[in-house]
Amino acid sequence: MKALLSFLLFTTFSIAGLLNAIAFTVNGKAVTLYDIDRLAQQQKFSKEQASIELIKELITKESAELHHVVIPKESITQYIKNIMKKNNLDRKTFEQNLNIEGLTYDEYFNQIYMQKLQHALIGTITRDKISTPTKQEKLNFFNQHLNEFSMPESIEVIQYQSANQQSLVNIQRSPMFAPQDVTKETKTIYLDKVNKKLAQLLLSTKERSYTKIIPLTISSMSMFYITKIGSRKTAKFEAVEKQLTQVMMNQKRQTFINNFFQDQMRKANIDYIKIKPLEL
Repeated sequence: MKALLSFLLFTTFSIAGLLNAIAFTVNGKAVTLYDIDRLAQQQKFSKEQASIELIKELITKESAELHHVVIPKESITQYIKNIMKKNNLDRKTFEQNLNIEGLTYDEYFNQIYMQKLQHALIGTITRDKISTPTKQEKLNFFNQHLNEFSMPESIEVIQYQSANQQSLVNIQRSPMFAPQDVTKETKTIYLDKVNKKLAQLLLSTKERSYTKIIPLTISSMSMFYITKIGSRKTAKFEAVEKQLTQVMMNQKRQTFINNFFQDQMRKANIDYIKIKPLEL
């Protein structure tokens, strides 16, 4: 019996040791196999993707220190407290909800911290580096992406409505299913006459498929089946010029950020110990 217990203890410690083994180091900072597995599981990443994200996290911390970017930990604590207060949750219930999502409080804290640190770092390194596109650049971009700045004038739908969400779910699973508590109406929706959220919901749904279920009132749920998307109409340049500026600025910013992290990863001293070298 003692021998069996000793074997089980030895096996447990061996597995724990393997999980906590250092997978690689980035400029001397260690990332373990457990870190990689945990992030891959939480974010539904491949292990390679998770490894790259962890490298970026370490580089973000180093770069933030270099550029004197600081996010006080107290501000993260207060941010989380505000979330709990807004949702009428105490600490215990909040942590239980996090556990359902596969997160510990410390992991959630770190996620928020890294999001805010990266956002602040990006703001610092891109300041005065992103030029506003000229009118000619915007015209060229507009003409090259006409489809992205056009939308159908109308969409033909069947609207389903019920007080019972499960009935709508059942229809999605089996279109021939016709519960008595569901009403349906065939209609044509003109996108310039509905609110933006509904327009976005319809535009993001493929023809001959259902939208997600949305609440209409406290006691009523609804969804739409897209029967036909009408002909598209290209917007006028003047009507979307501000949007064009924002889109192009975002693209320039994202390109700058991607290049920054690629350059920093190539420069970093990465020592691979338990995994194969990554293609960075």
